[in-house]
Amino acid sequence: MLELSDKGLKTADIARALSIRYNDVQALRRTAASTLAYVDKRISEKLAYKLRGHHTKFSKG
Repeated sequence: MLELSDKGLKTADIARALSIRYNDVQALRRTAASTLAYVDKRISEKLAYKLRGHHTKFSKG
């Protein structure tokens, strides 16, 4: 969805391309920034954990 948005497609076009409802695309686009920030934070935490030499499983969150 984000790739299509970056290519300049409008919400209606994205909904058609992905075969999902227009309202669902709107909701996903509203939460995309916070979702990406959360994923980035989790990746940074896992990387820091690994760089400290820990090799056990990382807790889910």
